[in-house]
Amino acid sequence: MSVPRSLPAELVASPTWNGQAPAWFGPTLRSLQEALQLPQNWNSYGARPVDPDLAVTALKLLIKSAPSDAPQPIVVPTMQGGILLEWHMQGIDLEVETLGVERFHVFYADEREGREWEGDLTVGDEAPIVEFLTTLSRRAA
Repeated sequence: MSVPRSLPAELVASPTWNGQAPAWFGPTLRSLQEALQLPQNWNSYGARPVDPDLAVTALKLLIKSAPSDAPQPIVVPTMQGGILLEWHMQGIDLEVETLGVERFHVFYADEREGREWEGDLTVGDEAPIVEFLTTLSRRAA
């Protein structure tokens, strides 16, 4: 029998920006909670269950990096048990994958500006993610 997995209560208490929860928070939280319920081999190709620590890492990254008006990410579980956060809109493709509790792989492409960036980041090095999400938020507004 598997034990239901969930995000820590202190993390799911809605963060606020200017006294109001960001629109992306609730739906993203629900998507992460759903991903945490996936069993071993959820895709019939040997996928691992989502690691709760990696789901927490993804949510903490968003809380730290995403503006309150950021568009909601698409939450995708990975075969390795991680979380991939994706945005594909307004000529921007942004993908942030949790590789570990302190590591991310980031891909960013801005069709309008002809700019592309890809690399691995660690907790504390989120400045590129903040920049990419700010650009995306401005453009989506």
